[in-house]
Amino acid sequence: MATLPRFGLLKRMCLRHLDHDLFYLLTHSLWLDYTVAMNRIFRTLLISFSTLLFAVPSTLIGDTDTSPEALLYGAVQSSGLRALLHPKRETTLASQMGGRILRLTVRNGERFEAWQPLVVFDCEINEARLKKSAAGVKMATKKHEANLMQKQYGSVGDLEVGVSEAELEETQAELAIQQAQVKMCQIAAPYPGRVIKTHVHSHQSVPSGEPLLDILDDSELVVKLYVPSPWLRWLKTNTSFMLSIDETGKRYPARIRMFGAAVDPASHTIEVSAEIEGKHSELLSGMSGTAHFKTP
Repeated sequence: MATLPRFGLLKRMCLRHLDHDLFYLLTHSLWLDYTVAMNRIFRTLLISFSTLLFAVPSTLIGDTDTSPEALLYGAVQSSGLRALLHPKRETTLASQMGGRILRLTVRNGERFEAWQPLVVFDCEINEARLKKSAAGVKMATKKHEANLMQKQYGSVGDLEVGVSEAELEETQAELAIQQAQVKMCQIAAPYPGRVIKTHVHSHQSVPSGEPLLDILDDSELVVKLYVPSPWLRWLKTNTSFMLSIDETGKRYPARIRMFGAAVDPASHTIEVSAEIEGKHSELLSGMSGTAHFKTP
């Protein structure tokens, strides 16, 4: 019977809000749009119904606390907190040069290793330019060595030697540029993972900066969820909880690893990152579920 006064209080609060909106409609009917007024009343009814719906489960356990914090705890205890699985790392690989794609070494959903070539470009022109630059360095080196030898006999002066030295450095810089261009002919994986989506096809010509592949690192999935900010009184790093995943229908032990930098002042929640204990090959990024905590 201890729960009845609390339920009556909630009922009176909801009816008070409803009476206020009805009075607002009647007193402003001359200049208030009817649709706007009815939307206002419908919103109040929806909020009132939601308040009663979430408050009832906590009243069943005999708790007579009518504070907003207690209402929030009752709702969370009965339904849990929604959580989402995120990959450890995720990115979009883009072309660093314009050209024609010779082949893609992976397809959607396939796994790859770190530094494995994923996209290979047609690189004939770049390789030819590299050979030309290498020949230029060789020629400039011989010219500079000859000037150094002739300087010993007084045949050339410091000016000729300085110019040939500068020409050699210029050709070496050009060679370094062409070597970097040739390296861009292959897009390698920055870490091991899987392909989410391919944006291009073999033999397709793409400009510089064109998205090629969406990839992720699923070696470790991160659980993201938002908890009520008052929970910071007792929720700490390494706090354990159970995570029920909708897609698999299973429960997994998890542990808090990191808290967000700030509390959202509007919702009074804070972002929390957690990790699932153990390895579970059936789990995929994007799966969602419910986090169940043992609240004090």
